[in-house]
Amino acid sequence: MIRVAITSLRGGAGVTALVSGMAQAAAAEGLDVTCVDADDQGLLKHHLGLASLSDDGENRSANARITLRTGQDWNVVNGADLAIFDLPRARPDLRDDVMADADAIVLVVPASASGLALAPSVKAFLSAGENRFLLINFADSRVALKTAAASYLQEQFGDRVIGQVRLDEAVDEALAALDTLSSTSPYSAAWTDIRVAFVSLLNKMNSLPVAAVMAK
Repeated sequence: MIRVAITSLRGGAGVTALVSGMAQAAAAEGLDVTCVDADDQGLLKHHLGLASLSDDGENRSANARITLRTGQDWNVVNGADLAIFDLPRARPDLRDDVMADADAIVLVVPASASGLALAPSVKAFLSAGENRFLLINFADSRVALKTAAASYLQEQFGDRVIGQVRLDEAVDEALAALDTLSSTSPYSAAWTDIRVAFVSLLNKMNSLPVAAVMAK
């Protein structure tokens, strides 16, 4: 089983939506996925189309590929091909423990002025381990600042970047519908980008000195 932690340095980066998206991308590849929501806000279930189900314990998606667990313990994810952990920034103790056990850590940074300002911190974060990667979110070629920010981050951290996810109203529309992005907008820009990023993540993990192996 591969364990992936997804986090950010500041709020508003879109981590929870991308945790959901990466889980859907893995499920689309035929993998069994467990998502662990350790964030007290409990928003992940809404992005996974599981809003009507219990807040506690285990919930399984309609396609039976994605299981949602609430809690803060990696031990609840045994049996899946892939476990994805939605890491809260407000719990540095939990964050450190989870990242220490993760096969890969994905840092989400927005293509924005704040993303540019975070560049030194991003560099320090990525330098802490070869299994740390960057996912640029909210890219938008129509906005000069967002284009410049995405280009700068790509240039500075190119070998660690797993992709750029375009700003897309389809993400919010799926959340408003309490359904998954892959179901409501299967041809959307964001869904396409997330699937590409997931494959890129697996490829980069497999090129690490000790490659993670997907159990199937």
